[in-house]
Amino acid sequence: MGLGKYYSILEEKTDIEQAIYKIQLDANHQMYKGHFPDFPLLPGVVQMELIHELFEKTLGKEISLIASKNIKYLGMINPNEHTELSVKLSWKHTDEIKLKAEIISLDELPKTMLKYSAQYKFRA
Repeated sequence: MGLGKYYSILEEKTDIEQAIYKIQLDANHQMYKGHFPDFPLLPGVVQMELIHELFEKTLGKEISLIASKNIKYLGMINPNEHTELSVKLSWKHTDEIKLKAEIISLDELPKTMLKYSAQYKFRA
């Protein structure tokens, strides 16, 4: 996507069909100046890219999205208020890869900010 580094990985836990990443957002990243001035938000499309990047990292292979089954934005992610997030990935692999993902704010009271399910395939 060419955004540069807008987050850093603080922790990574992976298992056979599950991964959990604890990340920290860079609230000074250039994208927040345009989205939106005086009220920065992590754009929805960037949240989807974040999940895609972390899923590729977990699998160690490039993947292509086949279909998004469900995207529920449950809260706005302001990088000044929600600096640390948990990204949970769980999947089943048959002919295609079925992913379920969540982005959770790790504030005083953790809150699910995004729920997502989709189908992917490995790139040839």
